[in-house]
Amino acid sequence: MANINIKCQKCRFELASNESSRILDCHENPIKNKARVTYSCNENLMENNWYLSSTVVPNWINSLVEEGDWQKGKLTCPNCNLRVGSFDFVNGMKCPCKKYVLPQIHLVKTYPLTILFRWSLDEDVVTIVWKTCSIIPVFKAGNPSNVSNNQPISILLHLTKLFEALVHSTIKRSLNHLIPDSQHGFRPGRVVSDLSPISSGVPQGGHLSRILFIFAMSSSNERLSFAKVLHFADDIKIFS
Repeated sequence: MANINIKCQKCRFELASNESSRILDCHENPIKNKARVTYSCNENLMENNWYLSSTVVPNWINSLVEEGDWQKGKLTCPNCNLRVGSFDFVNGMKCPCKKYVLPQIHLVKTYPLTILFRWSLDEDVVTIVWKTCSIIPVFKAGNPSNVSNNQPISILLHLTKLFEALVHSTIKRSLNHLIPDSQHGFRPGRVVSDLSPISSGVPQGGHLSRILFIFAMSSSNERLSFAKVLHFADDIKIFS
C-alpha cells in the first residue's frame, strides 16, 4: 500500500499521513492509497482538500483544535506557521450532493493559484488577461496639461508578475550556462565591470550619440532581408 504523506507546501514539514491519521473523502470514506483515490461525488472538492477524521489526528492538529475549544479555527504549520487548513465543528458544512456533512478537519491540498499556474504550464497557454497591461501617464517636467510632458508606464497584473517570477526562478539556473559570456545585461554580478578603454562605438551621453547609433543599427536590415524588421533605439523586433 502506497503511503500518503501530506506535507506543507512551503517548508515540506509532514503534516499528516495515513499512519498518523484517518484520511477521508467528502463522504467520510477512508482513503488508503494515494494512487487509487476514488471520489464519492465531487472531484474538485477532493482535488483541493484532504479531509481528516477528528478521532485520529496528529498531535499538532489536536492541540490547535483543543485551543479552539472544539469550535472552529485555522490550522497552521507547526514548523513555518503557514496556514495549511482549518477545522469547523460548529457549522456542519454539507457536501455538494447535500447528502453528507463534510468531515470537520481539512488540510489544503492545492491552492487556487497553484491550479491556475499548473493549468497554464500543462496546456502551454497564457490567458489573454494575464498579458493585458494598463498604461498610465507619469508626469516628468514642464506644463502638466501638455500630454508630451508625461511618460507612459506599463503596469502588468500582480498575478502575471507572480507567475513570471516563479517561472524565472525555476529556469534561470538551467539557462544561465547557455547565455554567451559576452552578455552582461540582467545577469547578477555582471552588470558593472572594471574600467576598460573603448576605442570604438559612440560616446555615451553625447548629443550625436543617438543619431550615430541609429545609423549604425540600420545596417541590420540588410542582414535580415528575409524578414520584416522594426527598430526602436536598441530594440529590434523581427517578423517572420
